[in-house]
Amino acid sequence: MSEHLRALLNQVLALPEGERLQLLGEVLESLRSAGDVEKSWTQEIKQRVEELRSGKAELLDWDEARAAIQGSRQ
Repeated sequence: MSEHLRALLNQVLALPEGERLQLLGEVLESLRSAGDVEKSWTQEIKQRVEELRSGKAELLDWDEARAAIQGSRQ
């Protein structure tokens, strides 16, 4: 554990129990919202698949992708 994190932990442990519980709830809630990231990625994947199926987007093989990337650097 880093010194910064250890100092923060010591500050948290010095709080009254109620405040520690409140802080714990906030931290746990921030971790739960990480599930929103998975939901967002699922929506993004569905959108990309639909774009491929509809012809709005097309796949490139690696050689084409690499050439496009290298061309954009020049």
